[in-house]
Amino acid sequence: MVARRLTASIVSRVGPCPASAALPQVRGETEATHRGIQIHAYLAAVPTQGEEAALALVSEEHRALAESIDLTRLPLSVKDGDRAEVAFALDLNTGAARELVVTGHRDYGQHPAHVVLGTADVVRVSKNSRLIHLWDYKVEGWESTSEPAASNMQLRTLALMACRAHDCDTAKVTLIHIKTDGTWWAETAALDEFDLTEHLHRLRQVWMDAQLVASQVDSGKVPDVAEGSWCRWCPAKGACPAKTRALAVMAAHPESIEREVQANLTPDRARLAVRTILEAQRVLNEARVRAIAYADEVGGIDMGDGTYWGHGETVSEVVDGKTTVGVLAEFGGAEVAVAAVNEDSSKAAIERACRVWQEKERKEGRKVTLKALREKVLAEVKARGGLREKLGKRLGIHRREQGKASDAVVDVPGEAA
Repeated sequence: MVARRLTASIVSRVGPCPASAALPQVRGETEATHRGIQIHAYLAAVPTQGEEAALALVSEEHRALAESIDLTRLPLSVKDGDRAEVAFALDLNTGAARELVVTGHRDYGQHPAHVVLGTADVVRVSKNSRLIHLWDYKVEGWESTSEPAASNMQLRTLALMACRAHDCDTAKVTLIHIKTDGTWWAETAALDEFDLTEHLHRLRQVWMDAQLVASQVDSGKVPDVAEGSWCRWCPAKGACPAKTRALAVMAAHPESIEREVQANLTPDRARLAVRTILEAQRVLNEARVRAIAYADEVGGIDMGDGTYWGHGETVSEVVDGKTTVGVLAEFGGAEVAVAAVNEDSSKAAIERACRVWQEKERKEGRKVTLKALREKVLAEVKARGGLREKLGKRLGIHRREQGKASDAVVDVPGEAA
């Protein structure tokens, strides 16, 4: 078995945990990765197509973020030699590198396993000074999860590739951290010839370590793994022994973990506990997404007791707000109708209005029940066509009734409709 190919984007993960390149992988596009791809494509298109045309390439859900980014200080100048989405290949055996022509997003074509591939977001080559400047965009949340520019393995790999491809001695690398509100900040580091040569040796060691672990996995051994911040986006998470062991323990003896946390918390244990909890939540969320997709595919997962888990059909009554307000105004007057002023009305709004109506009736010496008032209003709203059924779906545990979900739905805590 050969480990997964090294790319510039995964070196930061495979370096500390070679098993992440050898264990089975499950890849998918999350909301965060989709946002990143969209913003990268937008910024790559701006220099050659213009801002307006580049915005048209961004999906509607991410267009507001793209529009909010201040472009004035970004490396988008064709005149200065800035080139976007420059792909490279580095031969670990010879240390030679070259630029690649790619036809699609990260579509590198066929290469030997010992060739490292990568794409720089922006490259500027200064031939006179034998200097290359590389920029990498990180579209992130409220905090940065990337290594600092000075020690960033991805940037070092791209800098090595670019310098070897263009016969340059030094590189300047810049990380541009773009937050979800459109603001951004940058950090820059300089790499000399010694730094780049040292990194080539490091890449060769990472590749050899990954091959060794791959042979262990191929022979049926459980590899050693290293947990850290790099676990967050690891596609081998589902097969990672650290994750599967933790989930197995939590599933079989959750109370023991609770007791240990409560009885033995120290600063170090508390830190470890939080990291374990956060990682378990991420793994469980991914497992939940896959379970939902499977449930939708097979029409619900049979729970073995006459129920199934998945999206079940629900029927609810929708009240037309305008009709409801009119009925309440006629029956109880303006002050009653005011209690249901929301034109996207509901039965809860009718309930509130009927309580006001009931209090008004009592003050005038008439005894009437809330139920009677509510039923009177609903009957009139229905007679005027203001009450209709709405079909929907709810994720949870449902009882089978001739192949359909019955009205008896067992809600699962935390599940959204």
